Amino acid sequence: MPKQTNPQLVRRLKYFSEILGGMVFLVGLAALVGWQFDVIFLKRILPSLPIIAPNTAFSFFLGGIVLLLVASPKTGEKRHLKAVIYIFSSFIALVGFFTLLEYLFGVNFGIDRLLFSAAQGEAAVRMSPQSAFNFLMVGVSLLFIAGQEEKKVKVGQAIILLAGIVSLVSLFGFIYNISSFYTISPFKGMAAHTAVSFTMVFFSVLLIFPDFGFMRIFVIRGLSGLAARRLLFVLVCMMIAEVLATIGRRTNFYGYSFEILIHLVVILGSFVYLIFFAFRSLDELGKMETSLAKSQELDRSKTEFVGLASHQLRTPLTAISWYTEMLLKKDFGDLNAKQMDYLGEIYAGNQRMIDLVDDLLNTSRIDMGTLKIKPELVNLAEVMENTLNEFSPQLNQKNISIEKKFSRNLPLSKLDSEHLGIVFQNILSNAVKYTSPKGKIMVEMRRQNSHILVKIADNGWGIPAVQQKKIFTKLFRADNVRKRDTEGTGLGLYIARAIVKKSGGKIWFESKENKGTTFYITFKV
Repeated sequence: MPKQTNPQLVRRLKYFSEILGGMVFLVGLAALVGWQFDVIFLKRILPSLPIIAPNTAFSFFLGGIVLLLVASPKTGEKRHLKAVIYIFSSFIALVGFFTLLEYLFGVNFGIDRLLFSAAQGEAAVRMSPQSAFNFLMVGVSLLFIAGQEEKKVKVGQAIILLAGIVSLVSLFGFIYNISSFYTISPFKGMAAHTAVSFTMVFFSVLLIFPDFGFMRIFVIRGLSGLAARRLLFVLVCMMIAEVLATIGRRTNFYGYSFEILIHLVVILGSFVYLIFFAFRSLDELGKMETSLAKSQELDRSKTEFVGLASHQLRTPLTAISWYTEMLLKKDFGDLNAKQMDYLGEIYAGNQRMIDLVDDLLNTSRIDMGTLKIKPELVNLAEVMENTLNEFSPQLNQKNISIEKKFSRNLPLSKLDSEHLGIVFQNILSNAVKYTSPKGKIMVEMRRQNSHILVKIADNGWGIPAVQQKKIFTKLFRADNVRKRDTEGTGLGLYIARAIVKKSGGKIWFESKENKGTTFYITFKV
């Protein structure tokens, strides 16, 4: 079962993502203002550093808008905002793509003069190759992130990592004054605020959906999530301290020897913190293991008690069922109509109790690992026919039609016929129970390579999509089922899957709410 996330932490990180997106927007806007009114400081922070290209500034301006829109919970409800996201993201990706083509093939598409052509002069200011690559990655990443689906978000996160690496290398190039980190000779280098903005974009994309993908480890509850957050905190603190130490020495605030001392103190401090956290975590882990052992022992005791109680109940319930059947058959004399009705109710209630006891017995055997399979050559079609005959009264009562498609000459399979019948009973029981009157159930059996495929389909209530992952878990019943049918234990499919798995087979399903459910089971020939 996947660990739960901390919703409060998720909200905080999303909020921080919005702040970063807003800062990216402001950087792009400031640079555009710098080009419009020829404010040198807004175009390049220092005279010795590269100038930010107009296309770069405009792409950051659009990227900031996209980040703010994606982070907003209201965007998903408004199609026109989603259209804006896709258009702007595509534009950013295309600007990066065509600029890369210009560098690779020595062509000129004229895109560098789309903005502020007069202010650039004769030589157009083109974004650096690193910036072009990053904008391509950022645009494509935003297109995936905008889908707000977990699989697409994971792809977007993976793509943005490439842009993050390039931006961080360039940023450290400025910090440590290594021009080769942010310049690919002989081309123009990346501007300082460009590197900062790409770094903000990188973190903003990762934090928009922190509960998806590899970012999830940082927001889950429990020891693993706490450890991930602590390690990230130490890493960030070390990077900040190292950068500040280097800047202090470069500005002659202190000498090289003092800088070395700061580096040493930072490393030692980080190790002391991690050691303290590790030993404290080990103590917590020890307590958790002790608690888990006690919990497992208690759970085993409960399971043993349920198994014992169910076994003891089985005998008197069977006796009640046997005597009630004899009375209903009038083996001991005639009964009036009222007596027959009462006996019928007793018999039906007793049968429900027997089914419940059987489910509890099978569940306790599964949980304790004592479920024994006795394989023998079995005709699956014959077992299915016998099971269907058991449901004849319910099928006739609800006027449900059965369509059978059994391939001829199905090979025998080495299975436990009794347990195989339990699997078919549990699945067919749900199909009959949750199919409306005059509905239809289709049962198919055919050979599929080295397996026999069993398919049981109904056109009943179906299973809600959000709950389908839990359908084989113990004691689970879907919401739409519980509202319409108060009976049921939620153990049938749990038992069925355990038996199929123990028999070396596979079981899965497809379902649409209000359309029906199809179960598939395969067994080796």
